[in-house]
Amino acid sequence: MKLRQGHADRVDGIAFSPDSRILASGSEDNLVLLREVATGNEIRRLEGHKYVAFSPNGKLLVSGSNDSTIRLWDVATGHEVRQLFGNEIMGEKSVAFSPNGRLIASASGENTVRLWEVATGRETQRLSGHTDHVLSVAFSPDGRFVASGSKDGTVRLWRISSIHEPSLAEKQEQQKACFIATAVYSSALAQEVILLKKFRDEILMESKVGRQFIKLYYQLSPSIANFIVNRSILKISIRKLILEPTIWLLKEIWSFNPHVLKTGSKEKANNGKY
Repeated sequence: MKLRQGHADRVDGIAFSPDSRILASGSEDNLVLLREVATGNEIRRLEGHKYVAFSPNGKLLVSGSNDSTIRLWDVATGHEVRQLFGNEIMGEKSVAFSPNGRLIASASGENTVRLWEVATGRETQRLSGHTDHVLSVAFSPDGRFVASGSKDGTVRLWRISSIHEPSLAEKQEQQKACFIATAVYSSALAQEVILLKKFRDEILMESKVGRQFIKLYYQLSPSIANFIVNRSILKISIRKLILEPTIWLLKEIWSFNPHVLKTGSKEKANNGKY
């Protein structure tokens, strides 16, 4: 069965949903098309990317492209769930979900493989060794290995079990890492942190300038947060001089729309940091 024409250029990525009902295709035209397998009919279009993979439960689609981002999409609605910032120059050439759906691997044009947490969007590990562009990645069925193929003519196998089973020292180090507002308020579930996350997701993510600000923030924030987390006077100063005025302003802006400030189970389940 030949599917109806939909792309205007070569097709670079293709993937079936786990239930085999949906086929995703990504093209050099920077368009991802979702089609019903049974009919070939187009379900929806996701703009901007070309390399694709479904999550194990079929609810999410991850896509990569040359625009330096990796995007997570809600398959049912077509809405963008999260945006990750990959290689700035050469982009991300291939993407894959881990079997448990918790990690994403991306093949980078800067000769590395990157691993990302789905829940937080945090880059957890960068695997270096290839001497040319990495073009493809895949997880082993047990989730313990990532395989990568490169323009350098080699295939490399990476053991990642340490990511799932960190040592006590690694766990303690991970617990120290956090973002500025989380460090100041001592919880990712604090009302103030959730409000700032909403500002990030609903305002900043909607513009190119906002996304660049988020990218810079993610680069700088962890080291700043780790520095202030155990310094009470500094935390109080940042809260009083920076965060509280910012949060007051956001509440004023959103006062006409009170439901924005509600903290339902979805936010708690996300448990992201800011």
